Amino acid sequence: MRIGIIGGGISGLYLASLLKRDHDVFIIEKKNWGGDIQHCYIEDKCYPVSTVFVMPTDRLLKKTIKKLNISTVPVNTPLIYLVVCVIIMAICWIVCVLFFRSRQFILPLTLCVGITIVAIILYIKNYMCSLVLKFGARKDCSSMMEVYNFNPYSLYKGLSTPIEYPLGCGMSAIVDSFLHSDTITYLDSSVINVVRGKNHLTIKLQNGEDIVVDKCVITCKYTDYSSFIELSKHEKEVLSGIEYFDFYSTLIRVSGEGIPFIPNSLGNFKLDPKTYLIASHTPNLHIDSALYVFKQTYNWRMPEVPDRISGVLMNKETNRTVYFAGKEMAGNGVNKCMEYALLVSRML
Repeated sequence: MRIGIIGGGISGLYLASLLKRDHDVFIIEKKNWGGDIQHCYIEDKCYPVSTVFVMPTDRLLKKTIKKLNISTVPVNTPLIYLVVCVIIMAICWIVCVLFFRSRQFILPLTLCVGITIVAIILYIKNYMCSLVLKFGARKDCSSMMEVYNFNPYSLYKGLSTPIEYPLGCGMSAIVDSFLHSDTITYLDSSVINVVRGKNHLTIKLQNGEDIVVDKCVITCKYTDYSSFIELSKHEKEVLSGIEYFDFYSTLIRVSGEGIPFIPNSLGNFKLDPKTYLIASHTPNLHIDSALYVFKQTYNWRMPEVPDRISGVLMNKETNRTVYFAGKEMAGNGVNKCMEYALLVSRML
């Protein structure tokens, strides 16, 4: 089949790589290949400036990172909290055995230990969230719990496996690995219409070119195409229910000593002893040029995923010719986008 993919972010690029062996693939991007995955150089050293974290349960992403030999470093070691929990339980039971020697204390002590375990697990859960929330999203963690699928398995993985971030250019190495296929047609243009024919679709580009395809996959937000793509009422509610807010990453190099404090920022992430990634919801942070010798701000969009979003892939019916995938439904996670692209590839 001839398949057109609108959007050259990680969803579209990964999908194209999955389909290229069995289909004739066209992928269209109007801005930056890789979407939100950006990087920058400081003194000839490359740093990621947007998507940074690799969560413990990101199976597809970890597999890709391993395949490309991308080095990562741990962000935290949640195992310490499990050790603390075990120590607390051991102390409680030792106190019970040595001092009380009575079964009447077993029930309240067990209750106390149970509460301690639950409290520590909740703390771990929110601690994992907070590492990501430093770069935005709702402070109650509900968005991250939806996007990153915090469940008993992910908590177990969080205890045994740290959150990581890629070294060097970060996720951009993944983007580059998808951009050099001789069997994929890459097109730099905006899409102005998708016209349904009897047995095919025609993707009309701003540069005047028409691409005739059998199937079309849209990996960018639905509202850009709502004027000419028809969806059911339920599908529209789901796709329009995902909220966005502008988000900014500012990369700085500290000229002196100490941790930078930037007014109106959400927080910072240390990339090396002198380089920090500053998060904010405003594009114009006040950065003192006497303290910081480098500044560059990147604008990217991070979705909040309302709790009512079920995560079920839309346009799942096999008789449809247009599919939607990508971060607008999957949440702002590279692994989630790859998962949705994998699902779509199996439907085509």
